[in-house]
Amino acid sequence: MYRRMALIFVLFSIMMSACTSPITAQSPHFTLVMSLEQVGIGKRPITIKINDLEGNPIRDATVTLLPVMRQHGMLAPPMAVQAQEPGIYIFPDVNLDMSGEWQIQVTIVHDAVTDMIEIPVMIE
Repeated sequence: MYRRMALIFVLFSIMMSACTSPITAQSPHFTLVMSLEQVGIGKRPITIKINDLEGNPIRDATVTLLPVMRQHGMLAPPMAVQAQEPGIYIFPDVNLDMSGEWQIQVTIVHDAVTDMIEIPVMIE
């Protein structure tokens, strides 16, 4: 009984750690934290939190997301959103329709600044 419970706990922990893990990246002007489900192919939401380098939320940026899978020539349509909450940008239906490494290109336009951050993501 205890062995089975321990095995279930270990499998659950592994599955949860692979599912959604925030990814932090930085550009010359912004810090970004991206959260997404990395298990399974198909549509999923991607949430991006953007702060300036002092930690203040970026409220009025235009953020564009472009998923790219270079090794197979896959390119999903770019999507642009405005902030849902201060510094929170949600892309509700990002289609990552193949397993493997994707590069998530995030372009942030805020005032007179435009930064692009590319984040590698492994979809299992």
